[in-house]
Amino acid sequence: MQDELLRKSRKKRYRKIAIALVLIFFSAAAAITLRLRSTSESTGSVTDRGGGRASISILCKELTGNFSKLKNKNLKKYIPGDGVILKKTEVDFEKDDTVYDILKRICRQKDIAFIKEQKTGYSGIYIKSLGHLAEFDAGKKSGWMYTVNGEYPNLSCSQYKLGNRDKVVWHYVVDYRVK
Repeated sequence: MQDELLRKSRKKRYRKIAIALVLIFFSAAAAITLRLRSTSESTGSVTDRGGGRASISILCKELTGNFSKLKNKNLKKYIPGDGVILKKTEVDFEKDDTVYDILKRICRQKDIAFIKEQKTGYSGIYIKSLGHLAEFDAGKKSGWMYTVNGEYPNLSCSQYKLGNRDKVVWHYVVDYRVK
């Protein structure tokens, strides 16, 4: 009788261990698959992605050497001497990628802090902060704007679809009215 109970309890214990091992195996396999998928998405070639190639840079040159406009002087440490947070970088993009898509991708790859905001009543995404510089840090009219091929589009960055060889530049401006 005791032998039978002992055998049943061992059998239950082995079953629990087997289930735990199977769960660990599948969790590890899922994690590896997701990691490989995200790596291949961010490093795919132009032909793999079906879109094209564009360049992107992030600048805060208006603040270079002129920190008097900053409300919080501690932000000086985030402003590079040459005003270049991200030098011109070539990126591949997929068919329907937007300016926001490549900004998000490159900021994650280069570990550049950014904060976006989905505005209600505003069509699309608004970039609130890049590289620790946020809207209003240099006055009521300061913030981030972008150009594509030297022009300021009249669209949210999440609405502007990229074309092959587009040149995207993000500028921190002290007064958005002065272009």
